[in-house]
Amino acid sequence: MSASTPRVHIFNPEGHPSAVPSYSHISIVQLSETTKLVSFAGQTYLPSSASQSPEPTPLAQQVRLALANVDTCMTAAGVSKKDIVSNRQYVVRMMELSEDDFNAREDVFREWWKSTEGDSLPPPDTLIGVHSLARKDILYEVEITCIAKV
Repeated sequence: MSASTPRVHIFNPEGHPSAVPSYSHISIVQLSETTKLVSFAGQTYLPSSASQSPEPTPLAQQVRLALANVDTCMTAAGVSKKDIVSNRQYVVRMMELSEDDFNAREDVFREWWKSTEGDSLPPPDTLIGVHSLARKDILYEVEITCIAKV
C-alpha cells in the first residue's frame, strides 16, 4: 500500500450491533489530511439485536427510529447533519402507501432535520420505492454520505 492510498476504517457503533457478522454500519475514508468521507450503511428502525414484534411498527415510527440510529452513527463517526452531502431513502411498496403514510415519512424526516438545522435546506436525497428490505417487518431504510473535516 502506497502512502497515497486512502485508509478505510470500518466499524459498528457501541450499542448498535449488526445483524450478521459481515455487516458494518460505518465506513470512514480519509481523503486528504483535512477531509474524510463517511458513509452509513442502511439504517432501519431497530437495532439488529431486537426481536420481531407481533405488531407491525408504523412507517412514521420506523422512520423516526431509523433516523435516531443515524444520529448514533453520526456521533460515533464524529460528524453532524451539516456534513451530510446526500442520502438515499428506501420505502417498501411506496406506491401502495396511503397519502397520510407517504406524507408522514416526509414530515418525520423534515422534523429530524430541523431539530438541529432549522430552516436550512436538507441535503439532496433520493427516495426509492422497493419491493422489500432485509426483513419482512422493515418498511424503511436510509443511507447517509458525509464529507467532513478530519
